[in-house]
Amino acid sequence: MRHLVRQGLRWLPQEVQERLVRSLSRIDSASLACVSIKVAESPAELEAAARVLHEGYVHRGLISPHSEGVQVTPHLLLPSTVILVAKVADEVVGTVSLHVDSPQGLPLDKTFADVVGKLRAQGRRLAEVGALCIARRHRSVGVVQMLNKMVYRTSGLLGVDDMVMTVHPDAEVMYRSFLPTERVGERRRYQGLSEKALAICLRLRVKDAPRELLQRFGSRPSNANPYHFYCVREEPGFQFPAEPDFLERFQGPRARAVAHLARLRPDVIAALGPGERAHLNSVLPFALPHPVAPSRPSRSVPALAYS
Repeated sequence: MRHLVRQGLRWLPQEVQERLVRSLSRIDSASLACVSIKVAESPAELEAAARVLHEGYVHRGLISPHSEGVQVTPHLLLPSTVILVAKVADEVVGTVSLHVDSPQGLPLDKTFADVVGKLRAQGRRLAEVGALCIARRHRSVGVVQMLNKMVYRTSGLLGVDDMVMTVHPDAEVMYRSFLPTERVGERRRYQGLSEKALAICLRLRVKDAPRELLQRFGSRPSNANPYHFYCVREEPGFQFPAEPDFLERFQGPRARAVAHLARLRPDVIAALGPGERAHLNSVLPFALPHPVAPSRPSRSVPALAYS
C-alpha cells in the first residue's frame, strides 16, 4: 500500500506532495508516551535490534531468512556505528543506525563513492543513516519519526556536518516533507541487492537544518510543524548519552555486545576480506570470534534508510 501511495504522489506538484505526506503522518502522543529511545549498549539490545532488522528485511524481500533470525553487516560491528533502539518496556520495537565516517568508510561507498568522496574532499564530517526498521505491530503511530529525530539529534551531538542516506526514489518525498534534505546522488542500482533495487543519495546539513526548518515552517508549536517537532519539542523518552565523547568511552561494553552479535553470524565474519578483518581486529581486538566458514552462501545487505 505504501508503495502505491508513493507512486501516486509523483504525479502531483512537489508542494502538494509534501503537504499531503505531512497531513497523513500520524504522531500518536498517547502511544508514544511509553516509548523510550536510547543507544543500544547490551548484547540483548543489539541482538533484539538485529532481529527487528532481519524481520523487516525479510518481509520486504530484501534478504532471504537466516536460521539465526538476525541481520548483521560489518559496518554494524564498527565502534564508529551508533545503533539506536526504540523500546516499549523491555521490548525493542524499532532500530536505526548512524554510521560515523571512519577509515572503513560508509556502507553507501559501494554505490555512491564519488558522491561521498566529494563531500570528504570539502572537509565535511559525514555520518550515514541506515538500517531503519520498525516492528510491524508498532508502525503508524510515529515511532519512525521519533527514531529519525533521535538520530538527527545524536548526529549533532557527535559534531556531524552532513547526514547522508540512501533511499528508494519513491521514498524521497517522505524525507523531503519533514527535513531539508537535498539529492546529491542520482538514481542507481544499489550494490548487493536485486537488479530492481534502486536508490538515490540524500544529504542533510545538520547544523543548517534548524534555520532552514524555521524559515520554511515557522515556529508554531505543533507536532505537525517539523521545526517544532525536530528542534524544539523535548522527548521524555529520549535517553541521550551524557557526554559528546561517548563513542570513545563506550567501547568496553560495546565490544562485548558486538562479540555476541558476531558469534550469532560467524558467516559474516568469514566473508570479510583480509583488509576488513584486519581493520576490525585493530579497533575491536577482543570482539571478533575465529571465522567459521558459512554452511551456505549468504548475501550481505547494505544498510538502507528505507522506511
